[in-house]
Amino acid sequence: MVKKIQMAILVAFTAIFSACTGQTTTPTGVVNLTPSEFSEIVKKGGVILDVRTPGEVEDGHIPSAINIDYYGDNFETNVSTLDKDAEIYVYCRSGKRSASSATILHKQGFTKVYNLLGGFNAWKSSGLPIVK
Repeated sequence: MVKKIQMAILVAFTAIFSACTGQTTTPTGVVNLTPSEFSEIVKKGGVILDVRTPGEVEDGHIPSAINIDYYGDNFETNVSTLDKDAEIYVYCRSGKRSASSATILHKQGFTKVYNLLGGFNAWKSSGLPIVK
């Protein structure tokens, strides 16, 4: 009984901590970050990966981002050429494609993968810099 109570307290603490920071780790080991967390952590270096379509990228992108279209014919092959030891910061328009992309990267052996919660829309709404 005591162990169940301890486990419940641990689960509750983890949930509260994650909710307060916005940072969560998915079951695949991908770290989800809020726009402000993402903007701070990308300063450490690494690859900023924009997985939106070229048309979406024309409307603006995060500075220094490279584009590999999630819907492109060779997405998995193209991302596999990235440095597996680098930190990879991935985003899309709203967060769904980037979450899928981050899972693909993790399955390919990338170990430092970060996903932007809310995607480019959340980034723009936060007033963070964009390049057009």
